[in-house]
Amino acid sequence: MEYLSLGRIIKTKGLKGVVKIISCTEFGAQRYKKGNVVYLENPQTHEMVKMTVAYYNQEKGFDYVSFEGFEDINLIEPYLQYYVNVIKEDLPPLPKDTYYHDDLVGCVCTSQEEGEFGVVNEVLNILGRKSLKIKLNKNGKFIQVPFVNNFIKNVDINNKKIEVSLIKGMIE
Repeated sequence: MEYLSLGRIIKTKGLKGVVKIISCTEFGAQRYKKGNVVYLENPQTHEMVKMTVAYYNQEKGFDYVSFEGFEDINLIEPYLQYYVNVIKEDLPPLPKDTYYHDDLVGCVCTSQEEGEFGVVNEVLNILGRKSLKIKLNKNGKFIQVPFVNNFIKNVDINNKKIEVSLIKGMIE
């Protein structure tokens, strides 16, 4: 069974067990629908705890969620810093040219100018714009490449490769 990360719980909000989640999904409203099942993952032990969504709201780029039976701050506090996951096989297929962030991480990046130049370390979502944080092979530094057609020429998830068009000076 393969899990897909939706984000990480960073703090509580109010006294009714609502948690604030730094999200790594663009489908929060679908993933956190009332009655949906998610799995909270302990970051140290990787133990999974099955939870059912009771409430969802998005505000200022964060997802706010509460879980059935945990609608009290004292009950949910032990789960701070836990990751929120879903079972990947249970999700509907993605639209064409849409990818799970987890599938992009670890992809080798190539360009006509540089050949294989780095590996995707993280997918960032800054002000609603997605970009790839790429660790460069030659010096270990990071660059960010916007995840838009002007820069991303081809994505091959099966072979873990992304072809990128770089601007002169992007890699120094």
